[in-house]
Amino acid sequence: MPELRAGSPDMHQRFTLLGMPFNQMGMEDAKREVMTLASGPFKYVTTPNIDHVVRANADRAVASVYLKARLCLCDSRLLALLVRLVGMGRLQVVTGSDLTRELFESGLLASMRVCVIGGSERTIEALKGRFHLSNLIHHNPPHGFISDATLVQKAVKSIIEARAEIIFLAVGSPQQELLAAHIERSGKATGVALCVGASLLFLSGEEKRAPNWIQLLCFEWLFRLMTNPKRLWRRYALGAPKIIRLLLEERFRRWRGVAS
Repeated sequence: MPELRAGSPDMHQRFTLLGMPFNQMGMEDAKREVMTLASGPFKYVTTPNIDHVVRANADRAVASVYLKARLCLCDSRLLALLVRLVGMGRLQVVTGSDLTRELFESGLLASMRVCVIGGSERTIEALKGRFHLSNLIHHNPPHGFISDATLVQKAVKSIIEARAEIIFLAVGSPQQELLAAHIERSGKATGVALCVGASLLFLSGEEKRAPNWIQLLCFEWLFRLMTNPKRLWRRYALGAPKIIRLLLEERFRRWRGVAS
């Protein structure tokens, strides 16, 4: 059930689902919070989808990263629909791709110091040109870097030295969330980091996002699967049955708690 965490630094209403504390807020509130955090010590924002929730449920180390995030925003309309169908309430959705697009299209980033971790030079040049970003710092760690302490520290150092206000972590999940936790533990970085996955590829035009009507019908996952089946089939084939089972188990636990 939705709950207000008294110990939460921002005091936003939270919807705790399978141990993950989703913030219940709309897009405008999320943007406002991100821009407020940009001028302070380092904080990070996560945008978990079904795959992330399933992974975090099986890995305590990954789960703890979401618990420590300043904002945890639901990235999946399908997850929100399933939550409603099993009778667990309404989970508000602010997708990472939409939040990222809103920030870029606002024009505010053009006058800010921005850092991107991940992505190709092609992606970075496309973003610079389209959104007039004259102060963008880029670091692209190699594949599998999160398992190498030296490479992780190199990435952390690049962010500390960038002194950026807005940081986009685009190295895939759970690498980007784990990196965010490493950065925060350093105690030396500034600004706010958004764990955004493929969001920058949509903005640069390298990948096509589902049309709005498909998103609203909760079929964006199917669109992505059809456009990239080789990479995504395993995620959806294994993740869908797991999330349904987890939600039903959670619903039963809550029912038993009320009944007793």
